[in-house]
Amino acid sequence: MTVRLHPESTPDPLTMRWVTDASTAGPLPELQALVDDGTLAGVEVGTGEIRTRLSPQRSWADDGARVRTAVFQALSRTADDSLQGRIAEVLRREVSPYVDSHGGRIEIASLNDGVLTVALRGACGHCTMRAATLRNLVANAVRRFPEIRDVRAAS
Repeated sequence: MTVRLHPESTPDPLTMRWVTDASTAGPLPELQALVDDGTLAGVEVGTGEIRTRLSPQRSWADDGARVRTAVFQALSRTADDSLQGRIAEVLRREVSPYVDSHGGRIEIASLNDGVLTVALRGACGHCTMRAATLRNLVANAVRRFPEIRDVRAAS
């Protein structure tokens, strides 16, 4: 699975927001090591992002490459090669660009016994074309996975 990572500055010059499409599960020892050695004052993990805060007297010019490498390594290690992870990658690549262009987003709500349940959020959440999006885009995108026998919308 490819890990996409994009740094964004924040109003706090010591804090960097790392936007990603990779899921982060469990502890991130690569970043904890930077906290332990005093490079980082803290790390916050959220959906689609990791925020790193440099310790006082540190600078992004000196430490940014090391922090970026640690974030990338942590995300690469936790990248999900499971069926759900592979489906998420296909949806990100093939469905999300269309859904995003309409002001929405798609998320996997669950995957149980061959039934993939997805949530359409944002502008797509109540769109009259959501059934067509599920049938024409999502179902076609996941057809390559024989384990998936049905695609449903989350309620």
